[in-house]
Amino acid sequence: QRNTHHAVPENMDLRFADFEQKESDQLEMVAFNMAEIMDIVQDQGDKIDQIECEIEKVSCIVQRNIEMALDRGELLEDLDDKAVNLSAEASLFSKRSRQLGSRAMRRRK
Repeated sequence: QRNTHHAVPENMDLRFADFEQKESDQLEMVAFNMAEIMDIVQDQGDKIDQIECEIEKVSCIVQRNIEMALDRGELLEDLDDKAVNLSAEASLFSKRSRQLGSRAMRRRK
């Protein structure tokens, strides 16, 4: 007498093999998808590194331009001071020239 309660269906091995194959296929698909995701993440990381490098270059250029502008500002201030001094000297020269001219005219009389 056979206990039908614990009887294994004949096609059980086939269904189990099907299940194992499907599970294996799914695991391969997950591994493939993970590899693709890792490639994308790596590419994004490379792009971020490139962007950070470009930002560093631009930052250096901006710093250098600011320093040059400050230097130029100091030069302009120096030029402005010299222009003010030159103007004052020119006014003094003009005043003294008129005074000398007036003296010379008085002596001739």
